[in-house]
Amino acid sequence: MKNDNQRSDRPLLYTFLSAVVFLSSCASPAVPRLESAVQPATTILAKALPLKSKLAPPANSEETVPIFIYSGRNIEESERTVDPFGRKRSRLQAPHLAVAEVGIERDPQLSSPKKKRRTAKNRVEAIDLYPSDIDAGLWQSEGDDNYAAPWTSKIIGQMDKTGTRRITVFVHGFNSEFSSTIVTAAEIYQLQGAKGAMLSFSWPSVGKLGGYFEDKNQAQFSVRNFRILISHIAKETGAEDVNIIAHSAGTPIVVNALREIRLTDSSLSRSELQNRYRINRVVLAAPDMDLMNFLNGVLDEFQDVPARTAIYTCKHDLALKVAGNLYGVRRLGRAKDRLESWEEQLLQSQSEVELIDVTATERRRGNLVAHNYFHTNPVVTADVNRFLQGMDSSERGLTRDPNGLFWTIGN
Repeated sequence: MKNDNQRSDRPLLYTFLSAVVFLSSCASPAVPRLESAVQPATTILAKALPLKSKLAPPANSEETVPIFIYSGRNIEESERTVDPFGRKRSRLQAPHLAVAEVGIERDPQLSSPKKKRRTAKNRVEAIDLYPSDIDAGLWQSEGDDNYAAPWTSKIIGQMDKTGTRRITVFVHGFNSEFSSTIVTAAEIYQLQGAKGAMLSFSWPSVGKLGGYFEDKNQAQFSVRNFRILISHIAKETGAEDVNIIAHSAGTPIVVNALREIRLTDSSLSRSELQNRYRINRVVLAAPDMDLMNFLNGVLDEFQDVPARTAIYTCKHDLALKVAGNLYGVRRLGRAKDRLESWEEQLLQSQSEVELIDVTATERRRGNLVAHNYFHTNPVVTADVNRFLQGMDSSERGLTRDPNGLFWTIGN
């Protein structure tokens, strides 16, 4: 009887130990935290200033770039920090809209995860809320856009200034402090040549190692907000090109919002949908999403809304291995070699969807967690940028697996 009890306890013990590895890998100085310490492909430098203060950019930075913020987080204004956003969900119906200024270094270079983790809270120079009265105005419906007019005009002005009518939206993942998310968005923007306007969809993450399930719940809640944002961009900004980059726990927000758009506009053809929303490219990096729930989205044709979708996966993603153990289901970001035959057939029939395996390049880097590669691995970062620029898989130098489903990067 004792042996039977020991055997029955093993799955629970394995899950517990896996969770410990998952959380300790976030906290260890030798390994980047899963979200808040995403290693940048470029170094961003900014200085923490009193709220609303107006000073020149840091001496060793060339310029500041605006990051437009759409957030469901609560507000906790403090004179001690430039960041007014908290870790909880706002109780207002309307999102909080803001513009952050982030300084960009003259000579961008790779920086260590430890440095990013140490300085993440001190990289934002200024944040202005629109409207400044945070209790003013509510979006009572998706058609009520007057509330967002001042913020939207700033986005339009930035597109005009750069001569590019493109909007890129970054959606962060689990365990993300607010300041880290906008720094990462600024780094992505710099990699794209600081053209068009860069938006950070900052959903309410508690930013703590033990907050995984709370974060997943908040991500599910945020789907409607993201759908409203996409609708607002289409109707009010005049953007000709919209790209979306989502990471980890942020990817279900994007997939489910696009799925809702497809179902709501079911009478429209694929070309009509794309003409209405003008979403060009969607990147789902290390997606922490139930694989079969994603396939439900495919069956509901979420992929009809963007022109093209790229899904980056790694067989050795430790974070998603733990997530799979916790939920008891397969994760999309570890789908390679874990698909049923009917699932492979379904995905092979989606010509507008690319599945990209980064296992080889992550193995060469010796990355234990293998979860933040979209922004820590220069090979993957370069491929993401080329995809966003409109290059197809063969043009980017990827090789096709024998079964014809996954493209391989880094062989």
